Amino acid sequence: MWNLKWPTMALLLICCTPAFADGRMEEARKAFFDVAQKSYIETMKNLQDNNQNAAEASAKQLHEALNNLENPLLYIEKDISSIDPSLSSRWSGVMTLFGKMRTSTGLLEEKIGNGDTSELQSNLKENFEKFGDEFNRAYDDFKRYGKDIQQKSQKFQVLCDSCR
Repeated sequence: MWNLKWPTMALLLICCTPAFADGRMEEARKAFFDVAQKSYIETMKNLQDNNQNAAEASAKQLHEALNNLENPLLYIEKDISSIDPSLSSRWSGVMTLFGKMRTSTGLLEEKIGNGDTSELQSNLKENFEKFGDEFNRAYDDFKRYGKDIQQKSQKFQVLCDSCR
């Protein structure tokens, strides 16, 4: 699938192996699935219950959680582009959906207490789910990619003892 030279493979071994997945990628996954998702659920429930004050507070928490998620996602994007620019296209979908999710969150946060939010809730729900799904697919793809690179490296090392 990917035809890479040895120095690139070595760099990928460092960055796309389980250590990478347990590092920046895992940090971002936790920030989204543990923190942002909890605030999202709370916001939607408060809006459904017509509890405007609590909805404002939880929407603010959601917005803050997404702000905190931005840097880990940007670092991953930077790491990926420095490893192999051809991998950047796989991550760009995640970043596009992240932008849409943040925008939806900001628009909803601004509208709470100032009118009907049902359309904005619907937009946020759609963007939130799409981002989560795309993030999971990218995570799985990069995990497989890292395992493939590890296997290729091991085969290469068997062929070339001086490459260790």
